[in-house]
Amino acid sequence: MSALQSPSRDPQVDTPCHLELSALIIGIDDYQYVTHLSGAVNDAKAVKKFVEEKLGAQGRVEMLLNDQAKRIDIIRSLKSLAHPVAEEDKGRPILIFYAGHGGENAPPKGWEAGGPTQKVQNIIAWDTKVEVDGPNSEKITFEDNNYPIPDRTLGALIDQIAEARGNNITVIFDCCHSGSGTRHARSGNVRMVNVTIQIPHTLDQDIWAPHSRGGEVPDFFRRQGMRSHVLLAACNQEQVAMERKLDNKHRGVFTSALLTALEAELPHLSNVTYRELIKKIQRLDDQQDPQCEGFNQDRVIFRNNPPLRVYPRFPVRMENDSIVMENGAALVSRDSLYSVYDAAPKSEVLGVLAAAKVSSSRTIMRYFRERFPIKEGAMAVQKHAIEDSLHVYASEHLSGIMSEVIKSIQPHQRSLVMTPLEAADMVISATEPDTVVFHFTDERIKSAGLACMQIPVKQTVQDLGLALQSAAHFMHFLNEEVPIKPELDGKVTMHVRRALEVIRRRRYSPIGEDLCSHDMQVDVDVNQQNLYILEIFNNSEYDLYAYCLLFNPSNLSIEMLYGSPSSNSKPYPSLKRKQTEGPGSLIIGAGAAAGAPLQFRLNDKDTFDVSFLKLFVSTHPEDHLSSIEQVAVNKMSHSSTTEDWSASRYVAWSPLRTLGEVHIRHSIIITVRQFNQKSPGL
Repeated sequence: MSALQSPSRDPQVDTPCHLELSALIIGIDDYQYVTHLSGAVNDAKAVKKFVEEKLGAQGRVEMLLNDQAKRIDIIRSLKSLAHPVAEEDKGRPILIFYAGHGGENAPPKGWEAGGPTQKVQNIIAWDTKVEVDGPNSEKITFEDNNYPIPDRTLGALIDQIAEARGNNITVIFDCCHSGSGTRHARSGNVRMVNVTIQIPHTLDQDIWAPHSRGGEVPDFFRRQGMRSHVLLAACNQEQVAMERKLDNKHRGVFTSALLTALEAELPHLSNVTYRELIKKIQRLDDQQDPQCEGFNQDRVIFRNNPPLRVYPRFPVRMENDSIVMENGAALVSRDSLYSVYDAAPKSEVLGVLAAAKVSSSRTIMRYFRERFPIKEGAMAVQKHAIEDSLHVYASEHLSGIMSEVIKSIQPHQRSLVMTPLEAADMVISATEPDTVVFHFTDERIKSAGLACMQIPVKQTVQDLGLALQSAAHFMHFLNEEVPIKPELDGKVTMHVRRALEVIRRRRYSPIGEDLCSHDMQVDVDVNQQNLYILEIFNNSEYDLYAYCLLFNPSNLSIEMLYGSPSSNSKPYPSLKRKQTEGPGSLIIGAGAAAGAPLQFRLNDKDTFDVSFLKLFVSTHPEDHLSSIEQVAVNKMSHSSTTEDWSASRYVAWSPLRTLGEVHIRHSIIITVRQFNQKSPGL
């Protein structure tokens, strides 16, 4: 197809927006106890105008300004969004916007903040008292409850909204939390105050520690933490959120740029994802890099549609006399072909480029045939990958339908090659008159005890073609490996430990010893119904970006379990380098932003299953890794997201690839079964 939107997503109708959107919009300038701001109220009014006039919001839009935004008011309004709605109303978009001061402080005893050097981050309500000693110090009592609103409270409230109304929630914070960046602020006001007051460990306990025990844990995890919403933040946690006078009016630099980017996309918002939006925001300055966080960064803005992950688009530009594509060895193979489009939503193909020199984070391209101009904002979509063939053996009576499948392959799809049994990547056999089964030849999968895919495939050209494309994609990225380089060898370690529930269904801490044996294997009995946390430690001199993908051969699904934030410049690294206090750490499964803990389980008829968890660490952000995801083969004909990763049963660790000149490889094998029954192949 020739239009840019056609190979990358389903076409959308370009009509003015009329969304069933509800919004809570907060802007605070004239604080009762802390330094005043000048542009937060203007930001809130501008967002309200955009929501009502440009988006045509049909839901309730509430705005709290200055003394309307007391602590009790903000919490009450957030709670009101969590009121149950009719089933048909679940999934309608909700926007939560806050412009004002942020702050951070040491966590109270018993609060986990993500590591020994991490702090609790807060937003500052109109009546918040923040200082113990200083010009704005005020005596505070627990009864007054003029404390900052900590991230633990905000996260619990947003989780409750998601549980009641679905996870189509957009959170926008135009504030900053860290005082480390304020020393470098050149001009304008900084939206941050110094919080020296100690918050009590029981603050808002009625919100984040509910006594109710109803509901299935895995279902709740699908909405918990960064699965419950997408966060657009003004800057990373070590930077500042600035406000300045823009067009004779004080405004937040981030909110102003964000609304400009949104308005530039109208009326085509149905074609823009959150990840794409954050990259469209103009570069602010070297102090402020807007961030996008959450599992659903690839969803269309304000939509509850599945994430768009079909044919990823990569920026391509001229750099001196070279053509550079902003993607490298993680997803590109040499001589692969890419169709190039300009920045317009319905661009025609400008021409075709081939990958000439693939490096870690970018690729030097060459013209495939005729030359053509490459303008600013041009995008490349993969047309054909040279190294992406799947070698297939099928029994003789399937030769007819296999010939039809091969004829149906499109230029942008992975090629299939019929081959003798001994050279095959996949073996296909008929089990019933109208179905086939895929058998694995990969020794890692077979040695783990899994002989074949657990889902039969219908003997139709369409179903078999879809399944084989899924298998080709799955095996290509499962087998992606690179040599170990010394810079990270032995410096990044991973551990699996049981999870202790600290706050019901919301916060978890690792307990006990590392479950990995000397041969890097972990045995899990599903009958015990334990939860598990993954710990990653970085003893290197490099800040790293971490991405975890789960490969399940039983259904050929690939799901991103953890991904670093995206940004219009450089996002904050998720796995910090070694510090004097100890190694950088990333805990996956501790709840909230760290994601849900792993819970291993089996389908009713299974006693054993296998999956592979591949860890990708990079010295550069690699947003396009999300394009590796794919749904289970039995769901490929449906527009659905991947299955919840808590359904995994067997996990093997190894890296996908690392960028820069540093590489690592680890393997942790987790076998999960019912120990009171004999598992096949073991």
